[in-house]
Amino acid sequence: MGFADLFRPKWKHSKPAVRTEALRAMGADATDIIVEMARTDAEDTVRRAAIEKLVDPDVLSSIAKDDASSVG
Repeated sequence: MGFADLFRPKWKHSKPAVRTEALRAMGADATDIIVEMARTDAEDTVRRAAIEKLVDPDVLSSIAKDDASSVG
């Protein structure tokens, strides 16, 4: 854990396990953060956990399109 982690929200922590745990504790009111994590987190496992929490088909479709375009 870096010193800066003491001052960040847990969902921005340097350790993926801490980010995933913070994600699991989030409720429906944190949809914007969950979407951001699904789109931008550096760790694949965190992105997948975020995607599993999303239910809006339009958002999921958009994330899938963006992810597919970054692969090829």
